[in-house]
Amino acid sequence: MHPELWTVPGTAWTIPTYGFCMAVGFGVAVWLAVFRAKKSHADPGVITSMAAIGGVAGILGARGMHLIHYYGDKLKAGEMSPSEIVATMASGGEVLGGIVLATVGVVIFLFATKRSIRQYVDIIFPPMILAMGIGRIGCLMFGCCWGHVCATDAGEKGTAWAVQFPYGAPAYLMQWQKGTLEAPEELIYQSPQRQRPEPIPRDILLNASLEDEALTEYVVLFERAKAMQA
Repeated sequence: MHPELWTVPGTAWTIPTYGFCMAVGFGVAVWLAVFRAKKSHADPGVITSMAAIGGVAGILGARGMHLIHYYGDKLKAGEMSPSEIVATMASGGEVLGGIVLATVGVVIFLFATKRSIRQYVDIIFPPMILAMGIGRIGCLMFGCCWGHVCATDAGEKGTAWAVQFPYGAPAYLMQWQKGTLEAPEELIYQSPQRQRPEPIPRDILLNASLEDEALTEYVVLFERAKAMQA
């Protein structure tokens, strides 16, 4: 797992691997779709317009589905403020919601401009599938979108190619929540915002300039947490 691709020289800015893969996938898909459009005597300009509409609609759809999927009950009960909704929309996404809304937006655009829906959708779908594949590499590097546990009943590796996610990865946290693994007791923290204890987030452990007094004592675990991620 490698969630951050690199740090911009001279700054503290990091390039997330997931975002980089998504950008590369989108760029490759647009280039390939334009190439396919020219080969089939379609209008490449329509493809770029579809890419712009699909990109915006895809982001909104992915973030919206993530919000509904994980916070649907709170939304129905009115327990989330507008600021919390905006923050949640910016924190994650589900690709299925993006595909659905992007497809709807593109179809409406083609219908409104009297273009062949069948022709242009046929042009863009293979490149879009390729973009999803590239994006999945970013998902794996972030530590999400995992499969089933590849282990025997005794807890041993079931396959030679099984992936072991490091401490703090979404897969690690999910396994901890299900009780399939145990996190070190000294890395469990009772957050004031949550009702039950949880493993300390990896980014907090790696932040040597903590200002939160409640977590200051855990800074000494930096080297141990770092070793667990190796």
